[in-house]
This record gives sequence, C-alpha cells and structure tokens, in this order.
Amino acid sequence: MKGDFVIRIETKRIQYEFTIHRKFTVIQGDSGTGKTTLFNLVRGAHEKAPGVWVNCKVDCVPASAMGDDWKGYLQSHSNLIIFIDEDYKWVRSNEFAATSAKSDNYFVLINRDPLYGIPYSVREIYEIKTSGKFHTLAPVYANQVFTCKPEYILTVFFQKKGRTKPCPPLNYLYFLLRAASDFFFLLTEGFS
Repeated sequence: MKGDFVIRIETKRIQYEFTIHRKFTVIQGDSGTGKTTLFNLVRGAHEKAPGVWVNCKVDCVPASAMGDDWKGYLQSHSNLIIFIDEDYKWVRSNEFAATSAKSDNYFVLINRDPLYGIPYSVREIYEIKTSGKFHTLAPVYANQVFTCKPEYILTVFFQKKGRTKPCPPLNYLYFLLRAASDFFFLLTEGFS
C-alpha cells in the first residue's frame, strides 16, 4: 500500500480529520489531548456503534480487531490502516517491529513514549490540535533541521562494536564526515 490517505472520523459532537503519508504515523501527547478518544472512535466505527462515521478510501481498524493473534492478523490482512493504542504492550516489541515492517498495511501508533525498532520518521510524529469540535494533527517537529555530528556517529558505532577508539581507516572517515558536516553548515547557515 502506498500513497497519502485522508481520514475523517466524526460524531455529532466531535470530528478528527487528518492525512497520513507513510507506513508509520505516530500520535503523541499528554493526557487529555484526545488520543484515546480518537482510538475509541475508530473502534466504535469498526464495531458499528451508532453515530460514529469513518471516511477513508481504505478500511481503518483498531488493534482490538486483531484479537490475541496480532501477528497472524498482520500476515493475513492487507491494505488497512491499523490504529494501535499504547495499551497494547506488544507494539513495543521487536517482534511487532519486524512483522509490521513486512506488512503492506499502514499503522497509526498512538503512544506517549518513543517506539524503538519501528522505522518511523520524525516528520510523521504528530500531536492533536483542537478548535471547538474539530481536531487535526500537527507535526511535533515542524520545520526543524536535524543534524548529527560525525563524533556522535562514530561514538555510537564503536560502542556497539565493543571498541573504545576508532581503527585507523575509520579516522579518515571521521575527517571526511567532519568536512562534509562543516560544509553543510556553511551552506545552510551562510558564511560569516
């Protein structure tokens, strides 16, 4: 499944409307911001609760529809947008990360904490914004440039490999990355 999907979920009192762009979309936020309400509305629509409507060109299903065999469900179902609330502890597992990566479904992960192992983009982390009965998603990290210093890349690499210092060929890599980083900084920040 590829492409952007506009999702509109509504009742007479409340409406969520947003677009998801990638396989993994994360919705974060403090208590009381509407995350659980969103999940409950998706579940209500799936269970045919009166007065709840979901409009999307593909089916939106809650994690509760998968039952206890979430892995089998993901392997046997495709072309869905699956909403998963933070109450489903398996969403934090390496097994879920591996299984979901192979799936052609999209996932909306409603969680306060980072989900390690799942390859989501910082550009797809949202918070819920409210204006009256209308709710939308706003990027948490809008218009930010992220940089990673070469020292950090090499430090993490060596810690994972159990080494304490770089081997000589990688010293050259360090200087190459450092030069590229400095050049990128000059291009984005300007010469002074």
